Amino acid sequence: IKERLEEAGRREAAEMERGIPVLGTIASIAPLLGLLGTVGGMIVTFEAIQTQGMGNVGGLAGGISQALITTFAGLVVGIPALLANRYLLSIVATFGTAGFATAPAVAATLAAGRCRSQSV
Repeated sequence: IKERLEEAGRREAAEMERGIPVLGTIASIAPLLGLLGTVGGMIVTFEAIQTQGMGNVGGLAGGISQALITTFAGLVVGIPALLANRYLLSIVATFGTAGFATAPAVAATLAAGRCRSQSV
């Protein structure tokens, strides 16, 4: 009984972990995409400086705005995804630890119940 309970717990833990790597990937990639947008915005800014000079604030503002918006977007997606990823991993770990720790007690209880029902 104990082995079957442990096997069921392993299957359930694997099912719970199924989508967590995707969330971890999103948490890792989102800030990098934000950084990529930041670099793109800075390129736009430097191109504006090259073609229009430093006097055209409107030309500079577009690239700087792009850089700030993409940085912000990357962090807005990445930080909550990272927090959710860590939280879900801790839930799965707690479930697995608790499940494997209680399996022997559940098996003993079931075995004791089976012995009593057979003696009645």
